[in-house]
Amino acid sequence: MKRLVQSLLQRIFGFERYLFLFAWFKTKTLRWDPNERDVLQLISRMSEQSTVLDIGANIGIMTVLIAKRVRYGHVHAFEPIPENFRALTRLVAHFKLENVTLHHMALGESSGQLEMVMPEQQHVRMQGLSHVVQPGQEVVGHRYTVPQERLDDLGELQGVQIDGIKIDVEGFEQFVFAGGLELLRSCQPLVYAELVEPENRRFSCELFESLGYTVSVAQQDQIVPLDPSRHRSHNLFMIPPPT
Repeated sequence: MKRLVQSLLQRIFGFERYLFLFAWFKTKTLRWDPNERDVLQLISRMSEQSTVLDIGANIGIMTVLIAKRVRYGHVHAFEPIPENFRALTRLVAHFKLENVTLHHMALGESSGQLEMVMPEQQHVRMQGLSHVVQPGQEVVGHRYTVPQERLDDLGELQGVQIDGIKIDVEGFEQFVFAGGLELLRSCQPLVYAELVEPENRRFSCELFESLGYTVSVAQQDQIVPLDPSRHRSHNLFMIPPPT
């Protein structure tokens, strides 16, 4: 039934208007969504002056919430899929957010181009599941060739203290981190990442542990060190070492 409703709404409103309306609705209601409690923990830990990276900003829901929290700081939002980026741009303009810089690109371990896909399921375009196409992967959906840059190569971030990172790039996190090692070392931001795929999760956790971070999870209203024997959450916090 959910897919049928989504399909009807995408046809009635048109896909891009549907994305904007859905994003607007979620920004108004997300704080009551129990599935989003973990990422709200990250937002609550940012100060009003923080600078935050939203990597995999999608249609801008988290970008807006973070920007409202860091009203004297700044948000850099990265989104490569054209339709998602236009919805993100429209949402930021709708809320008149002047502390957001939008980057229409993917991030990875090298500069160049990436092949990405927005899957389609039961005639519904799944913008939230857009991801990098792996060699030999067959996915029904809309394909894109998008620009890719390394986090460490971005001139706009040189010399800027990055306090927090929210990243959700559907299994590509390890490559983003690999392209941003210098930033991670120098800024030591608090990082929130959704890591589902085992190899991506293992590589990412080992990388952060090598930098002195503590891999952690949200437990009720606290963030505690990850215990693999007890914790099953895919939502991980990388806590920087004490200064």
